[in-house]
Amino acid sequence: MQKYVNQLLQDIKQITLQREKTLQKESKKEESKEDFMDYLKEVDQYVSEIPKHNMYYHFNIEKIVFPPAEKLTDLQMASLIDALKDIWAVHRFACDYPAEVPIRIIYPLFLETMDEPVFLHTYGVSHLDFCSSYPPDCPYKEYCTCQEIWDELEDDDPMEVKGTDKDELPF
Repeated sequence: MQKYVNQLLQDIKQITLQREKTLQKESKKEESKEDFMDYLKEVDQYVSEIPKHNMYYHFNIEKIVFPPAEKLTDLQMASLIDALKDIWAVHRFACDYPAEVPIRIIYPLFLETMDEPVFLHTYGVSHLDFCSSYPPDCPYKEYCTCQEIWDELEDDDPMEVKGTDKDELPF
């Protein structure tokens, strides 16, 4: 399996490098009013249209080339995630997840996320964090950092404004 993973990593790296070269060429041209209008069109498209294609399509990678987590070691999954973060970055996608979440949870989340329709941006960045902030549905399971916030909210009196005198307005 390691030989296969190495080839897949090389393929992802090649796509990443091609995209970097394209971005470098584009960054050398002078900005114009047309660029600003293109930016506004992209923002309008982002807020008013439904994306048509997933990351697999945008990156020209078949979904089936990614082995299931059960077939990979933790080190192989970590290497693939690092490569995917790189390809995401050059396609203007960023991601966050708690450091303590095991790689066996994160790797499948990456693959699932890549299968969802997304906009490919020329301007700006799409941020992905995999979590809905609702602990019962959190893919991080017991590693969900939102649970602490939910616990605090349950303990709080919704009518109490902390740090103020009861007769004083909080603003």
